[in-house]
Amino acid sequence: MRSDDVDIVDVEVRYHRFIKTVITMMRSFNPFFYKSLSRKRLSDAMTYFFEVLIICFILLVIVSIPVFLALPGNLSTELSKLDNFTIDPSLEMDETIEFNRFDITITDTKDYEEEFVLITNESVYMKSLMCQLVKPTCLLTGETKVINSENASELLDHKEGLGKLISFILLLMIPGILVLLFVYYLISYILIILITTSIIYLICKLTKHRMHWRKLLIIGIYACPVMLLLDIVPLLYFSLSILPFIFYIAIFGTAVFLIIHSKKKKW
Repeated sequence: MRSDDVDIVDVEVRYHRFIKTVITMMRSFNPFFYKSLSRKRLSDAMTYFFEVLIICFILLVIVSIPVFLALPGNLSTELSKLDNFTIDPSLEMDETIEFNRFDITITDTKDYEEEFVLITNESVYMKSLMCQLVKPTCLLTGETKVINSENASELLDHKEGLGKLISFILLLMIPGILVLLFVYYLISYILIILITTSIIYLICKLTKHRMHWRKLLIIGIYACPVMLLLDIVPLLYFSLSILPFIFYIAIFGTAVFLIIHSKKKKW
């Protein structure tokens, strides 16, 4: 089999797996569906959990595009409220900080060497954003801007450009922020699922209903989409507080109740 054929087959497998995950997510809102889900392997449930988390973050990025596009305008609006600006040079560092990919350097003392942004103890050097993105335009956009304690107030004459620069730097930080958020939510939701599963297991024990902790954990994992979708996707617009967790508990608890009282299978 040729490598092209292998790639096509791999894409088809990934596509069908994605569709299967989405269908399972939709069915997870139906408590009657958990009798069959509880028979899944724990490894399948964990894989499903990671896939759901990734899908939620993809949706977060998509629905947040209007926020990212509006960022420069919003910053310019806020900066327009600034009437005075001064700099008191004071920068002490153990070593130089360099973002080589974006040509940004922060250090105590250093001669300017055509960096996009250079921040030292005395001055801030900046090229225009257009110059950084499209090198040939450097001939048209003028000389590098130098800001120090003497001419810091001149920034107020370039509020729009300053807003674009801040927006650019913030946008560069988004991938790193998303990775940190992913790790944070991954750990948080795993802990929530484990704790909730343990509590429901204790309730089942106290009420003398036999349910294996492993089965409950699988149900708890498959019930997580409602919590993830409501908590992550609207993150930049609003917070639903504990409402996602309440919906999660409602689906999880109802599913367990229906399974316990089902006469089709003994636990």
